Amino acid sequence: MLGQVNIQVDTAAIDSLQKERVEQYLQKLLDEATITAQKMLYNDDQLEIDELMVNATFSKAGNDFFYYYSNSFIWPEAAGDFIVEVTERPFRLSNTQITIKVNDLEVFKNMLQPRTSYLEELAVYAQQVTANYIINYQQIMRELDGDDRTGSGIY
Repeated sequence: MLGQVNIQVDTAAIDSLQKERVEQYLQKLLDEATITAQKMLYNDDQLEIDELMVNATFSKAGNDFFYYYSNSFIWPEAAGDFIVEVTERPFRLSNTQITIKVNDLEVFKNMLQPRTSYLEELAVYAQQVTANYIINYQQIMRELDGDDRTGSGIY
């Protein structure tokens, strides 16, 4: 018959001490896997998004601005978990108003015009403003968490 293979297995007796060691090892392995799985299920900090940029623009000028802004943006050292959102609102005629928020705090607002050179210059300026805000925020947070703010608990 095709497809059948005969396999012969040596059924030599296994030392009982070796059998116990294998069982202990497998039980330890199973316990470690169970603990790891439980940690993964109950740990809320598994998903971490750092340095996220959200494009909420709808016009060509807004999309071009976001392109210039995001492609050459350099995150400050150890920026951490910051979410930058670029939004746009219609304004008079062909102008729109662009707003940049970092962690839901408005850090930049300006009018957009549909000129490429203007959009490029404005994107560079917006990058500087955003990076400075992030650096200042980190510095303030370090100062607030410094040694002079921690006490012994004795009044």
